[in-house]
Amino acid sequence: MIKHLAVIGFVAAASSALGAVTFEKDVKPIFREHCAGCHNQDDAASDFAADGFDGVLAGGAGGEVVAPGDPDGSRLWRLITHAEQPAMPPGGDKLPDAQLAVVRAWIEGGLLKDDQSKPMASKKAAIAVVDVGDLGKPVGEPAMPKDWYREPVVTSDAVGPVESIAASAWAPAAAVPWQRQVALYHTETSALLGVTPYLEGAPHVVRFSRDGSLLLVAGGREGALGTAAIIDVVSGARLATVGDELDTVLAADISPDNRLVAIGGPKKKVRVYRVVDGSLAYTCEKHTDWVTAVAFSPDNQLLATGDRSAGLRLWQAEAGHERGDLRGHSLAITSLAWRPGVLASASEDGTVRWWNADGAQVKSFPAHGGGTLSVAFASDGRLVTAGRDRLVKLWNADAGHVADLTQTDDVALAAVFAHGDKRVVASDWSGKVRVVDIETKQPVAMFTPNPPTLAERVEAADKSLADLQAKHAEATTLSAEKGKALELAQQAHDAFNKRLADAEQSLAAARRSLDEAQATLKGRTGAESRASEAKSAADTALAEAAKKLEEARKANAPSVGDLVAAVADADSAVHAATAALGETQTLRVEAEGLAGQATQRKSDADQLLAEVGSQRAGLPDLAPLQAEAEAATKALQEMAQQVAQATTARDAAVAERERYAAAADELAKRAEQTLAEVTTLEAAAAEAASREAEAAQAAEAAAEATKELQAQLEAIKEQIRDSRAKQAESKQSLADLEAEAAAQQAKLTEAQRRAQVAEAQLNDLKATSEWRAEHIAKE
Repeated sequence: MIKHLAVIGFVAAASSALGAVTFEKDVKPIFREHCAGCHNQDDAASDFAADGFDGVLAGGAGGEVVAPGDPDGSRLWRLITHAEQPAMPPGGDKLPDAQLAVVRAWIEGGLLKDDQSKPMASKKAAIAVVDVGDLGKPVGEPAMPKDWYREPVVTSDAVGPVESIAASAWAPAAAVPWQRQVALYHTETSALLGVTPYLEGAPHVVRFSRDGSLLLVAGGREGALGTAAIIDVVSGARLATVGDELDTVLAADISPDNRLVAIGGPKKKVRVYRVVDGSLAYTCEKHTDWVTAVAFSPDNQLLATGDRSAGLRLWQAEAGHERGDLRGHSLAITSLAWRPGVLASASEDGTVRWWNADGAQVKSFPAHGGGTLSVAFASDGRLVTAGRDRLVKLWNADAGHVADLTQTDDVALAAVFAHGDKRVVASDWSGKVRVVDIETKQPVAMFTPNPPTLAERVEAADKSLADLQAKHAEATTLSAEKGKALELAQQAHDAFNKRLADAEQSLAAARRSLDEAQATLKGRTGAESRASEAKSAADTALAEAAKKLEEARKANAPSVGDLVAAVADADSAVHAATAALGETQTLRVEAEGLAGQATQRKSDADQLLAEVGSQRAGLPDLAPLQAEAEAATKALQEMAQQVAQATTARDAAVAERERYAAAADELAKRAEQTLAEVTTLEAAAAEAASREAEAAQAAEAAAEATKELQAQLEAIKEQIRDSRAKQAESKQSLADLEAEAAAQQAKLTEAQRRAQVAEAQLNDLKATSEWRAEHIAKE
């Protein structure tokens, strides 16, 4: 649950039949009765006169004593309720409750002087009071920087020790302090979220509030100035500044309910201020050396403080009463951290000690050789420490050593758990701030305390874009070259495949021709063989016929004539067979020629195929060329994406630079508009209050009329009923007007809260600009 402190503007006065509470009518008689004896215009003890309106507003030697709209922030109220010493009236009881109620209503109502007055605007900071019963868990979305400016106050070529680191328990945001500024980073993306100025000097301490809505920045200039600034995490606006020390602040913390800020330093005192109005709540004066560490307990009951001489004390958080002197360390207290019921203290003696809420030591263990400089709890009770041995160490909830997470380049100064407790943010003497993954124990990001200016970011974005564009051009050329090489290689393969196919087709045709020629030759050789056999047979028949003819002639046989005819027939057959043989021989020779030609063509085709085949080895390998072309295309696509991203980043940087340049004018315009809205709402609220007073007077008149009519009850009963009806109507009208006044007040409160944030942002910009101008002039 969150209970909001009233923000700028009056709170509607407690209404009654008598109207709003005013000083002249209601408060002055009380002060004259109880206060004016010592505090009057003629005898103003502590320079405070309580017998007149102007004197009460002026306050006394310690400053103003009443704050419009804020009783708890008014010192006068705290004195007369005995919440603060010296109690008033002195030596007696508090004022009666009824009179205290009148004074409180007067302050809440905006310090009205009389019935014609208008309520005064409250000066309270726009800061919520947090109920610590839920350990500070925020209601709704956790606070994250939104539209912070990322223009650093100062830049330098080198950085020095980063003494403090803070991380929100509820959101991925970490604060990194450096000279006159604090940078906020996203603990998961490592993006710079914004820069808030701290022009008072060097911020030595940064702390997020328990609910993560506020950032406490404390520091100053050695021997000159010390303050603590309270920054709204969402808007980056400075909501309040407490403390006006004569030396820098070395230790600071904000209470879990956001009501108190404790600061300490070389003056050996711890001063605790009220956030609501910056007033001093109390001072702890028991330390004998520089105060080096302070921490509120999570239940808001205790404040632990430590000093350079090993002093460690517990105080009641609300009023500053001492609760314990915790002895055990032998050297300076360097860091304090709480978990429910347990205080952890780190010391230059190298140990970490645990104490319970009663101040009894429950555990002690050596953590770092040479000195332990930082200690912080996780939400689950684990512990992270950093020390002079350059180590950042992780411990379990029972203080058992789990791991050395990282070794820094120089003395490890601070370490805290990031949101989610899976990473640790650590800083060292060299100015390096690293984010370490707990599981892998590896650094995953670096946060620079000295971020570049918007102009440098634009210049770097321009250079990065130009480099990427040049690489994109190179990638385009390379991709084209690889594509061309692949195309030529593919053409060579296609030409080879065509020649190979042609050679294979020629060989196939030659083989078919050879087969055909060989088949023809075979057939013709067979025909020749048969013709030769026929001729041999004819020759044999002729010889036999001639022989028979010769024998017949010798024998003068009568068959000579027949045999002559037979010889003639046989001779004809020989001639015919001889002719047939000659023809088949001619055809065979012709077939042999064709077969020889076919054989030559096949041989030529075989040789051509072999020649073409031998060219395969000289072809480029397509696989690597294909891979190279694909890789070049992919690289080109990736480079195009990088160019697009760089262009977007460059445009964003330019837009942010332009937005920052126009911010002051815009904020001034917004502030004027908001103030005009506030003026309108104030007028409406005043009118509503006036109408409410009129209605109250009408109700009072109706009540008086009723009393008179009651005395004449028997004679004018009808008039009484009419008067009662009018009285009821007046009461309803009064209730309606009160509701309207409450609605107007709500609008006024919100408008004035926005006005304060806008004014704070404008003041930061103006102060930063003026500081830069002065700094540049001195250089």
